[in-house]
Amino acid sequence: MIVVREIKKGASVVLMTPPPQKQYNFNTRLLEAYRDAVFNLAEEFGLMCINGVEVFKNVDSTYFSDNVHFKDVGYKHLASKITSRILSNLKTPTSVFSGTNIVTRFNDDGIKFRFNQWGINLSKSGQNTPPLNSYSGGYVTETSQYNEYLYFSFYSEVDDLVITPNINVTNAKLTVDLDHGLPQPQYTFDDRVWRDTSPDRDAKPGSSIGIDALDKSIWLDRLSDFDVLSSCRIHVATKGWHTVRVWIEENGSAGDPILTVAGINFIDYETAKLIDDYRYKRSGNHNPIGRVKPLFVGEEFLDASQGEHRWYKSTGLNTNDWKNMTSTPEDSVHSGNESPVNNVTPRYLGDEYLDTSPGQYIWYKATGTASNSWKPIN
Repeated sequence: MIVVREIKKGASVVLMTPPPQKQYNFNTRLLEAYRDAVFNLAEEFGLMCINGVEVFKNVDSTYFSDNVHFKDVGYKHLASKITSRILSNLKTPTSVFSGTNIVTRFNDDGIKFRFNQWGINLSKSGQNTPPLNSYSGGYVTETSQYNEYLYFSFYSEVDDLVITPNINVTNAKLTVDLDHGLPQPQYTFDDRVWRDTSPDRDAKPGSSIGIDALDKSIWLDRLSDFDVLSSCRIHVATKGWHTVRVWIEENGSAGDPILTVAGINFIDYETAKLIDDYRYKRSGNHNPIGRVKPLFVGEEFLDASQGEHRWYKSTGLNTNDWKNMTSTPEDSVHSGNESPVNNVTPRYLGDEYLDTSPGQYIWYKATGTASNSWKPIN
């Protein structure tokens, strides 16, 4: 009766089945029958129906205030999942698997943007997305405005996917978040999850990434040299509805900001490992110095000759730029996501530092003991 009444008013009716209870008890079978009835009602009237059990898949008990109701964080989690469903194309939602790529064509499913400051470039040079009017580049959307959100809403058909945005940002700080930046409550048994904050298998992956491109331009995609950084990937723990949001957060540059978005890529852990091992870590039965040309600064090479294992890292792009890290005491090399010049005081003459800022991987060596005595050696 309620559904009929609201449809007659012209409302867009959305149904949701009851979420799971905090504790498994005798009401479970009754609830399952009720859920089936809600699904049948949605099918009868052709309505969108959200699976409440799936929304709270693998959440922990801290999201509940009692056996039925949620705490504030639980309701925020619920709102995020409902938002993802509403933002999608209701009749033909975007489903993603490993290998799925979503491009920013707004007539496609699950692509929305806030306000109207997003321009369209049909043939952006250097982009890998399909062009519409030429073969000189790909289809992208761009903005120079702050807090102009671009949304990708999708349904993940599997657990444990890795998201890498396909983005170019200049003169700005960029933010990309999953499910509106809310903490991921889901647990995973997969010990390959990046960005774990502790050795605990139950560590919750981060839900956002930030890219500092003030006074410079940074590319981020599956082909970029610094995609090896875990900070440039977002982990999707569970099957279900999700939203990725992209926007310019801040500009402290002399030049005007610009954000170019081509889309986002999805990949599973098995495939990601194969790609990473090929692109970022190589091995062979020989010392790479003078023999192997590095693919990029910071590439790793494992020498497995004669039962020995020596680890090398490239400090440049020539065959003689490999550095033997195995013979280097662990505490003699330190790193961070900033240039050490005027930021880090050398511990001794000859101290080494690796700048791991997104898009960097620059080796420094101390020519003195003052913070301004660092010299890039790549």
